[in-house]
Amino acid sequence: MTVANDQQLWSEMETIQKRWITYRQAENLTGISRSKLWQLIASGEVEASKVGKAVRIDKASLETYMTEHPAGLVKDAARK
Repeated sequence: MTVANDQQLWSEMETIQKRWITYRQAENLTGISRSKLWQLIASGEVEASKVGKAVRIDKASLETYMTEHPAGLVKDAARK
């Protein structure tokens, strides 16, 4: 492989790593607990993929969920 090919491969790997995140990364990014993340994945509200025992959460799907569920709506729903 040439240096250019190596750089392209690393760039593609970084893109993949940025798209798929671990539970811990998702917890740190959003402040949502692991059990709530599991519920969101189980209900299909957040997309994830499992490879062997490892679960990776689709970062874009998680960001979409967070955007569609702003904190104000959560507080308002709790009052009803």
